[in-house]
Amino acid sequence: MADHRWSTSLFTAATAIQADGLDLVDSLTTLTGFALRGVHLATLVVFLMWFHRVRCNGQVFRPDGFSQSAGWAIGGWFVPLANFFLPYRTARETWDASTQYASDGSYRETSGTAVVAWWLTFVASVILGWNFARRYAAAGTPEEFRDVFSFGTVADLTTVVAAGLAVLFVRKLTAMQHVKATQGPNAAA
Repeated sequence: MADHRWSTSLFTAATAIQADGLDLVDSLTTLTGFALRGVHLATLVVFLMWFHRVRCNGQVFRPDGFSQSAGWAIGGWFVPLANFFLPYRTARETWDASTQYASDGSYRETSGTAVVAWWLTFVASVILGWNFARRYAAAGTPEEFRDVFSFGTVADLTTVVAAGLAVLFVRKLTAMQHVKATQGPNAAA
């Protein structure tokens, strides 16, 4: 998944590529891909630890608000095909459980725009990344590499947007849980 991430300078180099330079660009892309895999793995571990923690907190806030056990906050990411919807379900249920109640103690409906925006861009970046990897492996001519790198730029930009939205989601959900834990479930939202 991280193979499609490289610097803008590699894209610039690819647009002016010559047949004898294909090996250099291929080597740089591979090297950058390996470096980014390490960063991606570290980020993934930290995110999954946070995701599991907020899911467990949500269980305390609203015990009846979840359709699956807390273990799925981690496991759901690793089940093929189900990983396109199980983590979203966990995120949305955790978001809802972390929302303050209305002043009369009733459940308050909240906008899940932050969850939906993050999730849709994340899924789009995964799909674009897979598509890039497939196209990159099949490319053999300078023109094909140029097209692949153009596509890779779109995939990279989608990943950057998804990462930014993930940061917003993490900050907002963490803040919601902090308010609910420190001020009680009926604090002003």
